[in-house]
Amino acid sequence: MFNRTCLLRLLLGASIGCATLNIDAQTVSKTFTNQSLKTVLNEIETQTGMSVIYKTDEVNESKKVTITLTNASVTDALSKVLDSNLTWEIRDKMIVISRKNQSSSAKKVTVKGKILDSQNMPVIGASVIEKGTSNGTITDFDGNFTFTASENSVLEVSYVGYKSQQLAVVGGKELSIVLKEDTEVLDEVVVVGYGVQKKKLLTGATVQVKGEDLQKLNTVSPMGALQSQTPGVNIVKTSGMPGEGYKVSVRGIGTIGNSSPLYVVDGVTVGNIDNLNPADIQSIDILKDAASAAIYGARAANGVVLVTTKQGAKGKATINYDGYIGIQRMVNTVRPLNAQEYVEIMNEATEGTLNFEDFVPNWDAIQDGTWKGTNWFEEATNNNAPVKNHSLGIQGGTEMSRYSIGLAYTSHEGVYGKPAVPKMERYNARINTEHVLIKNNSKSWREFEFLIY
Repeated sequence: MFNRTCLLRLLLGASIGCATLNIDAQTVSKTFTNQSLKTVLNEIETQTGMSVIYKTDEVNESKKVTITLTNASVTDALSKVLDSNLTWEIRDKMIVISRKNQSSSAKKVTVKGKILDSQNMPVIGASVIEKGTSNGTITDFDGNFTFTASENSVLEVSYVGYKSQQLAVVGGKELSIVLKEDTEVLDEVVVVGYGVQKKKLLTGATVQVKGEDLQKLNTVSPMGALQSQTPGVNIVKTSGMPGEGYKVSVRGIGTIGNSSPLYVVDGVTVGNIDNLNPADIQSIDILKDAASAAIYGARAANGVVLVTTKQGAKGKATINYDGYIGIQRMVNTVRPLNAQEYVEIMNEATEGTLNFEDFVPNWDAIQDGTWKGTNWFEEATNNNAPVKNHSLGIQGGTEMSRYSIGLAYTSHEGVYGKPAVPKMERYNARINTEHVLIKNNSKSWREFEFLIY
């Protein structure tokens, strides 16, 4: 912690030191004829290398200005082009323009002090601002600050990763301010970058699909629902048989070997997610760019599919049921030739050299049209093939223990294959519990998490 803090402060200090300009050496030379004030200020920025900052509701940008500036200092140039109700001050590489405070007649006092952290180390670059104004400064290498503020005003002290503080202005007395770390903010930063369970790259090429969107499509497998909701991801079912898996490629195929992505369910690597119950899924995130390899290594070369299942929540137990029943039926099928039409085609192909009467039974019935033959496509079709799913979810918990339980049954018959109809039956059971083992002074360690799929 000590080394990391010192390094951060050195870097900030270096940037502050590099930003210092010799203001007296900055001059402006140009003639403006009926130009807007915004144009003049932009030119001052260009020639001096400083940024001009102001509020558009306080400064009339469209005001017309006609003036000739010859080697004019920044102070002289601003005095000539700005209205009398405006004031400005120069802070490092910034020119801050603001409206004069109506209470400018209030007594001004010099405020100085030092800002330290919990380890009694100086905080470099902390912001100290007079509340409600743009008047303020930042601390130097030793954590010291000095500036002029209105008497009886309030100071706001802030720094990244620390809790902000407010205190009354005290003139003639050096302030000693100790900033406390904001642990909640620090924890959020860690979770977003390299969280224990989330592990998502928010700045990369990602696709996220919510669990409720998967359930709306009523598919047997979550991959089937993803087919219509994941641009840049090619999902193809390997077979029409019920229960068969999917071939997935993210951003195309870039290898002659295994091109399947890495599947991670609640932080655990798995082979695929074809057999997961869609009702148990909270969200699916697909990491598509090479940046995901920074977390998962070479295994993420073909992309990463992150699955987060439903978690328990504090409160009374809630029971959810999700179910659907449907039928599958082939439409717009191709009608095959009947026996009579098949004979005509074969006669044309063989120029009538085949004698069907010698080897075709019921030849007379075929010739007079009383028997059309057997439509084997129709005989093998399982019309109105049923597909159904029943899911039951139970969630609840207390401050010390939370749980989420999911049970599901899925049945899926194929539309072809009679009389031996292909059928898939699947039973899913999921238990996700989280327990607090130690709780002391509002700090808890959740060291025990129990998952069963």
